[in-house]
Amino acid sequence: MTLINNRMKKLKVLYFGALSELTGRQDDFLEIEGNLHDLVDKLKSDHPGIGKKRFSIAVNQEITSGDTVLSDGDEIALLPPFAGG
Repeated sequence: MTLINNRMKKLKVLYFGALSELTGRQDDFLEIEGNLHDLVDKLKSDHPGIGKKRFSIAVNQEITSGDTVLSDGDEIALLPPFAGG
């Protein structure tokens, strides 16, 4: 049997580029239950324009996917596409 920890987690969310402009902030502190997908759903609900943007997500500075399990104190970065080298 697998236990899923759905207790509230305090997270720091960092917004970059167009996502920062869209939300009007560079960072935010949120409490959620669930995984990264649940956090993205909350962000889309709070800031409907986010759903129209393409972005990658990093948890604690590692690019990851929507089913990532989150832990209390994690840092989540929303990274829009960028070019350069």
